[in-house]
Amino acid sequence: MGTAEQTALHAWLESQRGDAEAVCSATAVELDRLLMTTISADCCPTSDLDGFLRSAGRRVDELPRDVKALATFLTPDSAVGGASLAEALAEILFVPRRERTEYRSNRLPSPPWRIRRLLLEYALWSQRLDDAATSLTRGFCASHCDRRPVGCCSIPGYDMDLSTEAMLAVQELEATMLGWTEPASEQGCKYHGPTGCCLLRFKSPACAGMLCDAVVADLRRRFAPSALEEFLVPLAAFRNQTLNRAPIFDAMREVVEAAQRLGSAL
Repeated sequence: MGTAEQTALHAWLESQRGDAEAVCSATAVELDRLLMTTISADCCPTSDLDGFLRSAGRRVDELPRDVKALATFLTPDSAVGGASLAEALAEILFVPRRERTEYRSNRLPSPPWRIRRLLLEYALWSQRLDDAATSLTRGFCASHCDRRPVGCCSIPGYDMDLSTEAMLAVQELEATMLGWTEPASEQGCKYHGPTGCCLLRFKSPACAGMLCDAVVADLRRRFAPSALEEFLVPLAAFRNQTLNRAPIFDAMREVVEAAQRLGSAL
């Protein structure tokens, strides 16, 4: 890494006497989840952080074209290549926000937002939010949904003036990587296919936070009103956030924590 732009992770590890092996292992797993690859199998846990970043970077740079297109778009420093993507992910996973590269100059009302790093953070929180919410709705959807596997979402929520141009671009890259092709005519949402949504990590807030009326009614039958509102209120707040300010991640964290509390009450 080497440059001043890329020392947040190293500084954090040194100050916290952090476990570099844990950092490398968790980062490799998240790279696989993000890109749907097997990078972690080739980047064994190691206490050599720089060695891991170089190794993971080489694997990213050698990915098939469609996957590489997504990885390249998300790479904060193209000059460093895939290693920059791995390091940025590691920072998001382990380094406190105030110490991270994209937030270190946060002494002014408008920090120097860096969209690729924000998109990476969004992808990580999106996975957590989906896991937490699905744990509450999986049973009902599996047994009571009469529109499987298509689902009921057809409104073009991916583009409701809440997403940045970069988010719209990364959605198309992710969908293409997953085998999507743009429909000849756009009736409803262009990412809504015969088996549901073609997006995973980069659904817009309006889509990722959507619950149908039947699911909400089922949740109201199962949980106390006050506890459920602690989940539904931040979920609504998240759905109305734009991906250009840190509060979207605070809202996503609140949703995840509230869902986990409800899950523990089952």
